[in-house]
Amino acid sequence: MAALAEHDAGVCSCGFHRSLTMDPSVGFTTRTEVCPTCAGAKLAERIRREADEAEEEELKNRPDEPRRSDGRHVYIQQLTEDEMERRRARARKRPKPQSQG
Repeated sequence: MAALAEHDAGVCSCGFHRSLTMDPSVGFTTRTEVCPTCAGAKLAERIRREADEAEEEELKNRPDEPRRSDGRHVYIQQLTEDEMERRRARARKRPKPQSQG
């Protein structure tokens, strides 16, 4: 266990051990990935924040009035196969956007 603790103490905040990061013969690069679920969660968060700010402005002098955000907890939940099929069916029924030509 002491060896594991010693190893862990040498891990940099980038996630790699200093024995690698300090070695000039070892190279690193960065990679960016975009998760569509995280992107959707961020979009929903911005929309909620804007609505909350508008509500707060409206009720700013009434602290005793409940807010929609009071007690709110937001979770990401995976849809069931049935829910996904209903979404696919709705998407198939939506009219396709007309191309500008």
